[in-house]
Parts: sequence; C-alpha cells; structure tokens
Amino acid sequence: MVILTLLALSLGGPALAQDATFVAVGDETLAPGGKILTSTDGATWVSRTSPGTQIITLWGATRGGGLIVAVGDLGTILISKDGITWNEQTSNAPNSTLFAVAYKEGLFAAVGFNNLGGTGTILTSPNGIDWTSQTSGTLNPLFGVKGGAGQFVAVGQLGTILTSTNGSTWTNRTLNSGTTDLLTGITAGKGLFVATGELGTILTSPNGTNWTTVTPAPTTELLYSVDYDGDNFTAVGTAGVIFSSKNGATWTNRTSPTTNDLFSVASNRGLHVAVGLAGTVVNSADGLNWTVQNSGVTTDLNWVTSVKINLFLPLVIKQ
Repeated sequence: MVILTLLALSLGGPALAQDATFVAVGDETLAPGGKILTSTDGATWVSRTSPGTQIITLWGATRGGGLIVAVGDLGTILISKDGITWNEQTSNAPNSTLFAVAYKEGLFAAVGFNNLGGTGTILTSPNGIDWTSQTSGTLNPLFGVKGGAGQFVAVGQLGTILTSTNGSTWTNRTLNSGTTDLLTGITAGKGLFVATGELGTILTSPNGTNWTTVTPAPTTELLYSVDYDGDNFTAVGTAGVIFSSKNGATWTNRTSPTTNDLFSVASNRGLHVAVGLAGTVVNSADGLNWTVQNSGVTTDLNWVTSVKINLFLPLVIKQ
C-alpha cells in the first residue's frame, strides 16, 4: 500500500495575511527534516524550513489551542504558531511512525504504529509539547484519528476502530465496524462520524460505537481520506477519484482532473484542496469542480487539513 509522503493543512484568520492558508508537510528526500510548504490559495506554494537532523517523512497534522502540530517518522512531532516557523518536540516514541494527529477540547491525540513493539501507538498531549504514551489495546497500525462529539475516534488496519472520551482509556469498537477492510480516513459532521478505506468502504456512525456500512460502495478504489466542510462530505482516493455526499449515505462521483492517487482532502471557507501522488494538488471553489495546481514538488503529498488559528495566543516552546 502506498502510504503517502507529504501533508497539507490550512489555517484561517490572520495566519499569513490571508483568510485561508494551507500548510503542506511531508517527505524530504535531500535535507534533514521533513518537507514543509505553505500556500494562501492552494495553488502557489512556498517552501519553509523544517527542523531535524534526519531525513524523515511527516505524515499528519492538525491545529488546536493556537498551535499547529505535525507528526511523522521516528516519533517526530513538530509544532508551529503560523506554519512558517517550526520547532521539534520530544515524543519519547522513537520507534513509532506517527500517521495522524487530532485535537479535541484541550487535548491532542497522535496515532500510528510501534515498529519495534508491533502495537498501535497512541500519544496524547494537553499542549503539543509534553506527550504521554497511552495503551491502544490493538496490534494493528492506526492511520487516522478525529475529535468530535466529545470523543476521539481512531481507525486503522483490518477495520480497527477505537474510541476515547479522555485520550487515556480507549475502547475497541472493531467488532461493530462490520468490516476487515483497511480504514484510513475519518471525519465528523452533521452528527455523524464517517470513516473511509479500501475497496470504497464507507462507514457512518452517530456515536462512534455503532457503525453502518454504506452499500453499495460508490467505488472499488481505496478512499484514503474524507473531509466535512460544514455542508458536504468529500472523499478522495486512488486513481484520483473524488466523491461528495450531503448525508454520508449517498455519494456522487465528481469529475477529477487527475488519475493520480489522491491521499487527502480538506476545506477552508469554501476552498477545497486535495493532495496526492508525485506532488499532485487539485483544488475547488465548491467541492464539485476541480482544477489541477502546481505544488512545486515531485514527492507524494500526504495529508490535507483545514484549521483556523489565532496567532496572538502566547506560546512557550521548549528548545
């Protein structure tokens, strides 16, 4: 399975003197650290300096508490106030690959896989700086996590679904998922959690506990990522497929301008951006009509998320 190598996330408000700003982070093939790019419109991208002493891949990112957190190989955790200046933090999980991170009610949760111990990794932090390892209770890698409706929901290999209200105690809901397919995408909106994965698998749940499989699946492609923009759900996947849904149950195939795999999708104030294989970027003003953009990189784009950020919140960063 191709698991991506570059990620993007967006910030709103005064971030870079624009209402919508996207920050892409991911694979660096030449210099130490991971690749970080920024864009105000999802079309023009600027390279930023990433800290670190080793060449790594950054796999996921989110925003919370006035802070952006990016995660990746070797337990790497980077934080930033603005997407431009980044600082590395200590995760105490050097044997883990961290694939995703989410924020909920004052708490970050990062998920992945312990390559030495062979178990799903979960780390939590109240501030993005100090991280604590939690017991996942699963041997399967975790590829996605989302905070919503008062809880975190994490998804992974073999239909794995975990939930937690506090980040420290996790309940395995895999038997309720009704699938053994790989799950990689998870979002929340309209009173639902929506998870996506291989063979076009889409699951919905009103509470994170009981899950319903969307049948028939809208595609046989792997749906890597799913996003909610406040009105519609959008899912993207292999072969450049793009689907949208008003309710999470009925999905419409949208014309994609690319056949390259799309690994992630996000939206910010009406602007949608999806990223994927070999630096592919496509964007849309309405989530229906999509246009190819030039990212300026040839490495895989790994993730895209959208956030609003208050740059005036104080932040103390450990050096």
